[in-house]
Amino acid sequence: MNPVSNPPSPHPGASETGRWNWRKIFGGNPQEGGGEEGQRPAGRLEQELAKIRDNGKEFFTSVRGLLKCASLVLILIALVFFITSRAHESFIAVVALELIIVLFLIIAYVLGLDKQITSLYWPLLDAINSVVTALFLLIVSVLAMLKLETIPAGVFCLLATLVCTADGVIMIRNLSLNPSRPPEK
Repeated sequence: MNPVSNPPSPHPGASETGRWNWRKIFGGNPQEGGGEEGQRPAGRLEQELAKIRDNGKEFFTSVRGLLKCASLVLILIALVFFITSRAHESFIAVVALELIIVLFLIIAYVLGLDKQITSLYWPLLDAINSVVTALFLLIVSVLAMLKLETIPAGVFCLLATLVCTADGVIMIRNLSLNPSRPPEK
């Protein structure tokens, strides 16, 4: 039997077997088995991972990072209590939204986006977020403590309100109106 040859592929990156040749598409020589050019992305990746690790160490050892993580944990516990007590959907929605926003800010600080996106004044953004989060959680905690089933969730919302208030006060105290001058530590 004769092996049937495949017709030429209409896709420029596909090989004769129909599989994609990623090195050909992204500019690597497929005959080289990862020579010097194959080492460059790995070196760049290691540098980026080292930057993320350094940003993470810097963030998680700072007061701001510890307060953000504490508020994240308290908001998560409050959300679990709201869900298990079958609270009103608006309580769950507000607390889940605040959880997502705090988680986004933690990820942004760990990835170093505050240093890469310079068009935003991150200390002011963080201070406004902390104040707004504290207000929302205060309203939710007061309303949650009115019902017997949602008192534990309200207590954790109140604790998260205190942590967010402390974070906001620290950020506002360190806030300078001149972005070229670094905030005090």
